[in-house]
Amino acid sequence: MTGMAKEYIDKAIAVKGLRMAHDLDGADFVANIPAADVRENVRARWTVVSKAYEFADGSKAAWNVWICPICGYERTAGWEYTSPGEKPKAKLCEMCGAQMGGAEDG
Repeated sequence: MTGMAKEYIDKAIAVKGLRMAHDLDGADFVANIPAADVRENVRARWTVVSKAYEFADGSKAAWNVWICPICGYERTAGWEYTSPGEKPKAKLCEMCGAQMGGAEDG
């Protein structure tokens, strides 16, 4: 099957359709096919939130924090912060696995 596109269906819907069409043998056959280990392909874009912090000595720092719009996961580890205008390099949300295409602001 190398190079062939694969299509996945909702097995419960297929079985229900076959039963409604009175194809009970087909419904039983489909119901007994082992399920593939797949997940839904979710695509999103990082949402940026600018944060500022004032230190005790009066100095200030600002950075962008990138948030997954699907699950709300906030990339908070130090190496994950970015400067204003810089997009995150991560292409997947570590929490929900959504595929990220970039930043919503461009």
